[in-house]
Amino acid sequence: MTENINKKVEALTFWQQPILCEPVKGGITNLNFRVEHGNEMFFVRLGEDIPEHGVYRFNELA
Repeated sequence: MTENINKKVEALTFWQQPILCEPVKGGITNLNFRVEHGNEMFFVRLGEDIPEHGVYRFNELA
């Protein structure tokens, strides 16, 4: 499972070089990752819609 999730993060189109992706514990409705890209750090959240809780990810598009 972790390998598939890492592939999703790596597949994001804005990375211009290889990344190092580490899971961050504590997400309730998201999977969270700290991503090292060159000499920069980023935080990536992956989540799906949860209609029964009113969570719709289109509201979160950056």
